[in-house]
Amino acid sequence: MKGTLLTTTIVEKVSRVYYDRTAKDLNELKPRDKVQVKPAGLVKGQEWKKGCVIKNHGYHSYAVETANC
Repeated sequence: MKGTLLTTTIVEKVSRVYYDRTAKDLNELKPRDKVQVKPAGLVKGQEWKKGCVIKNHGYHSYAVETANC
């Protein structure tokens, strides 16, 4: 059996094919849109925080405020 059959490159390509079957692009978020954010160091059972988008910083990057939403 060749060692190249189990390389990470092949595994990544196969994983992406299965993921992409049902994945779809989401609409861009706008200021004041309500979101939920994952707290740093999230542990099992801990809840995500509610917040509002403040500013769009480019491709899938946003400033979010969790205090006054």
